[in-house]
Amino acid sequence: MIEFSILSPLLFLLLFGFTEMGRLLYQQNQLTKQVTTGARYIARIPDAVNTDDCSIGPGWADAVTSAQTLVAQSVNGDPVLPGLNPGDVSFTIIAPNVSTPACVIHVEVETGYITLFGDSSTPLFNIGPIMLNTSAEERFLGL
Repeated sequence: MIEFSILSPLLFLLLFGFTEMGRLLYQQNQLTKQVTTGARYIARIPDAVNTDDCSIGPGWADAVTSAQTLVAQSVNGDPVLPGLNPGDVSFTIIAPNVSTPACVIHVEVETGYITLFGDSSTPLFNIGPIMLNTSAEERFLGL
């Protein structure tokens, strides 16, 4: 019984550490999938980009608003990740160059990871927040 009382704090620390690491990896994967979906969505909006010079088209603002909502929220309106807001998602257009001969939509997101214990990533060590970030690029098709 004494051995268990000595080892139990270490075992619980390992258990919660593995749980938090699994949640972190899951949320990073979920964020990457959502950003890829948002890039694919906006790359297929017909009036979002002027293909002549890769400038912002007449439908860009509406397409960005819809894509931000698509990335940050699930079908029923709940956030995909805790603390992720549609305003955290940014969209830019990359003009053609030698390596990419077409207009490319670039999507980028950065949000903080919220642990089971609250905003502090490691309450025992008081290390700064862990940031989840990802980006995706999709060639503009304008179907």
